[in-house]
Amino acid sequence: MKKAIGIGILFMLFLILTACGQDTVKFNGQSDQWEATYTAHIYEENSQTEEYSIRYIGNDTIPQIVNYSFGTFLSVNGRELNETGTLSSSESGGCSGCAVTIRDDRIEFTIEWDGQTESFVLENVN
Repeated sequence: MKKAIGIGILFMLFLILTACGQDTVKFNGQSDQWEATYTAHIYEENSQTEEYSIRYIGNDTIPQIVNYSFGTFLSVNGRELNETGTLSSSESGGCSGCAVTIRDDRIEFTIEWDGQTESFVLENVN
């Protein structure tokens, strides 16, 4: 019984120390027609997960299908916006053994829809 309690305490300490080592970096940007947010959860110097959201803020009809990219590390084709003109991904992906996002990064966001293309830069907000 004491051994099980000891293992449980060690496991809890590991979880707490791992959570303390996480850094979150958030970037925002917008144009006349789009708004985008990119968040990186950095766990080690070469490991992170990402999540993002895109929202149509233009005055025309909300596009149905979009292609988009966040810098050179995330590119997606043929995604469908919901009825409010948004698209989001929670913990969309990540990498291990890679160069992680840093606070000084400026992330170029590009989106294509209905034969139109727009690009703008996302900047750190924290």
